[in-house]
Amino acid sequence: MTNVIEYLAEVTCRGVIAGVAVGTPEQEVRAALGPGGAETRQKGSVFVDYGLVEVVLSAGHCQSIMLQVHRFAFDDDRRAPGVLAPHFPPPPWVVPFQDLRTAIELRSANGVEDHRHYPGSRTYRVVDSDALINVLDGEQVVIGGTHPVAAGDVWSIELLSRP
Repeated sequence: MTNVIEYLAEVTCRGVIAGVAVGTPEQEVRAALGPGGAETRQKGSVFVDYGLVEVVLSAGHCQSIMLQVHRFAFDDDRRAPGVLAPHFPPPPWVVPFQDLRTAIELRSANGVEDHRHYPGSRTYRVVDSDALINVLDGEQVVIGGTHPVAAGDVWSIELLSRP
C-alpha cells in the first residue's frame, strides 16, 4: 500500500497521471489511457470513464481528471487502465487520507488545506497543484465491500485547471 500512497501523492502534487494533465490534447489523452473507456456526451463535453480514472474532454482538450479511488474497495473487477495497472495492487483496498496527506506534505511546499465541507464529506486542496482530495467524513458513512470505505478514507482525487 505504501507504493500506492506514494504514487497518489506524486499524482496530486504534479497534477499529472499517465502523462495526462488538464489541458492535454484529446488525442494524447486517448493514446495515453488507451481504448475501453465508456463515453457519455453532455453539453459539448465528453465524459470518458476508464474505471479508476474519469476524464472530461471539451474543445479538443482534457478539462478535468477524476481518480475514483473508492472503486478499489470492492472485490469485483475495478481495474485501472492498462498503463496505470502497475501502480495499483489488485482490489480490494482503501487509502487513508492521513497517510496520503503525510506523503503529499513531504513533496509540497505549501501542503494541504481545508477547501469545502459537506455533510458526509470534506474536501482538501493541494495548494501547489490545486488538486482536490475528497474524503469521507462522519460516523455513518461506510460503503460496502470487503474493505469498507469509511470516515477518514479518500473517496476521489480531482485534477483541475489552475484558476
